[in-house]
Amino acid sequence: MRGGKGTVLASMIGWCAAAALHAQQAPDVSVFDFEQGIGPFAALVYPPQGKGYAPPRVLRDDGPGSARTGSGALRFEYLRKPLVFPILHAPVLLNDLQGIEFDVRSEEKALIALAVTDLDGAKFHYPLELAPKVWKRVQIRPQDFKLSDDSPVKKEALEPARLSTGLNMLDALGLFGGKEVDNILLLDNLTVARGPLALRRGGFTVKQDTVWETPMALEGDLVVEANASLTIRSRRFRLTGKLKLMPGARVRIEDTLVEVPGVHPYQFGALVSDKARLEALRSSFTLARPWDLIVKSGGAWSAEKCVFPQGNVTVTAETGSDVRYEGVEQPGEMVISPGARVRLSDSKKVLLWFHLAAAARGALELPNGAYLLIWAAPKALGHDVEIKSSAEIQWGFVANEGCQVSVPKAELRTASFMAVGPGASLVEGIGNGTLYDAKPVQCGATRLDLNGTRVETWNLYAAGAAMLHVKSSTFGEALAFGDAKVEVSGSTCDGTGGYLGARDRASITVKQSTIKASVVAHNEAKIVLEDCTIEGDVTAADRSRVTLLRCKVTGQVRRDSGAQLDRR
Repeated sequence: MRGGKGTVLASMIGWCAAAALHAQQAPDVSVFDFEQGIGPFAALVYPPQGKGYAPPRVLRDDGPGSARTGSGALRFEYLRKPLVFPILHAPVLLNDLQGIEFDVRSEEKALIALAVTDLDGAKFHYPLELAPKVWKRVQIRPQDFKLSDDSPVKKEALEPARLSTGLNMLDALGLFGGKEVDNILLLDNLTVARGPLALRRGGFTVKQDTVWETPMALEGDLVVEANASLTIRSRRFRLTGKLKLMPGARVRIEDTLVEVPGVHPYQFGALVSDKARLEALRSSFTLARPWDLIVKSGGAWSAEKCVFPQGNVTVTAETGSDVRYEGVEQPGEMVISPGARVRLSDSKKVLLWFHLAAAARGALELPNGAYLLIWAAPKALGHDVEIKSSAEIQWGFVANEGCQVSVPKAELRTASFMAVGPGASLVEGIGNGTLYDAKPVQCGATRLDLNGTRVETWNLYAAGAAMLHVKSSTFGEALAFGDAKVEVSGSTCDGTGGYLGARDRASITVKQSTIKASVVAHNEAKIVLEDCTIEGDVTAADRSRVTLLRCKVTGQVRRDSGAQLDRR
């Protein structure tokens, strides 16, 4: 029953279920000790710099004296110059903030500003002077933050309940001129304390119409059974697990800051089944790692006036699905199958991938996506996509084996080959950042005419029973699915398109190559790396197997309890 007394009763039942969760009296704390890696921290620079400027770097430092305690610290390397601001970004949830503590050391004299922005757009900062080569313990309370001079919204003081996601640390000495200098900032034992959450371990299944209004953390999968509904308006909700909507289920998220932790890409995600609906309204999503949201045929996903600070969502819009964004900022990317219905309005920073079927013939003509007042995808290739009043739209495609399509005079954020087999395909000599001429680009039975088109990043995929060989190439991501096999030699995966991974029962073998990205084996997949340099974390997840032979790894090497990891 969806109305009247039935809904009220179900809401009361849902409230009682939520209230029965274990209530934490202690603060909700995020701890970053950098013993296992640098987590989701990233280096940025403002304003963006062109060629010739060495971008700032973030890495884990376990050298002698690098850590205040333990064996590792975060190392932030940057060039300080007038009016250029290297930024260390921590995508951590700050809502209901109680305090921030950390140890910090600067190689050179520095004036560090910790900057935050609230849900109303008000900007605050905490200034911190650092003497050279001296560790300093810092403890900050919400009332210690000061309103920034350039804040577009004026407030008397920071309101912890109005904070969202994102702590930025920048060296502000560049405001005062001075000479250029290389600096190293070491960060250790960062702790962010927030107000307490109700906690439930072991997952939860919603069997009837339910409303949750208590700030809570759920450790385990959240399943909404067929034809049941769940409304979350709890202001803060953390899900350390997967979200599954069974056929006919409905989940509505309102005015809530959603947080999904994770240690590797696509550890968690959401599944929206046939006739199920997932809706988000006026909410913010903090996603520590890329999060996949699969919308099956007949399912629907919509977001209105929402923000995704990390842009970490990969939506797979299958044939017959419905996806709508209205007033959404930086949701990430969307892979759109022919026959999916996609509508975007008043949105910003979205990467749209058009899945080109094996039988696709014709042209995919794409406009400049800086700002689109109104645009519709060409119907000839089977895509039902309309965009209105949206900015910073980026383009990509996934070319299924056998398609013959032209994409003329476009700026592509990414282009992809999908080998499906059963035979073998070869990719050789492709490179990121290439401007193509009239000569077709081919991979097996796939032919692409890219005359006048620049491809920023190539991604490579194999599915089914395919065998894909990659030689002497630079690409952004390589993934294998099903029973596919991928062999890479003498190449570079630079991470600009994602990561290197295998799912299901697939396998990837990489020899004498450089990988500047995460490496993850999911499910029962196998990954073998020989004589490689890996500048990222390596994870054997689920029941997979990873073998490292004579490899140099600068990130963390980890495995799940059911996985195998062989390093020699």
